[in-house]
Amino acid sequence: MKLALSQYDVKAKSNAGQPMVIKHPETGDPTESIIYFRGVDSDEWTKLNRIRLNKAFLAASNNTQDEIFSEDSQLVMLKSLATGWENVFWEDDEPLDFTPENFEKVINVPEIREQAISFVNDRSNFRGGSRTVSKTG
Repeated sequence: MKLALSQYDVKAKSNAGQPMVIKHPETGDPTESIIYFRGVDSDEWTKLNRIRLNKAFLAASNNTQDEIFSEDSQLVMLKSLATGWENVFWEDDEPLDFTPENFEKVINVPEIREQAISFVNDRSNFRGGSRTVSKTG
């Protein structure tokens, strides 16, 4: 059996970002809300991870406690990997602008944060055929 390894090259799609359809926190049903994320194989993630590891080594060598793997570090990681969104609403019918403050508000919904962490770490979201969702926002 031949194996076309090109389908497993996720670097380009990880750098470009792919759409994550937000699932309803109560029902798990897909919504019209989409957040675009780069993946863990992106250049941005590699850069951020290198910084985190350097901090961890420094903290270990100085016998200090560092918060590099805390919930706040998850927020920093997700902020660095998010590239935009569509149809994201908070309280009314006006879509939210994609800003760092609005992103933090949305990603602090526990179910959405869990979905985002799972999405960016799942390489299958960044390989294979093209996605048909347009990117605006």
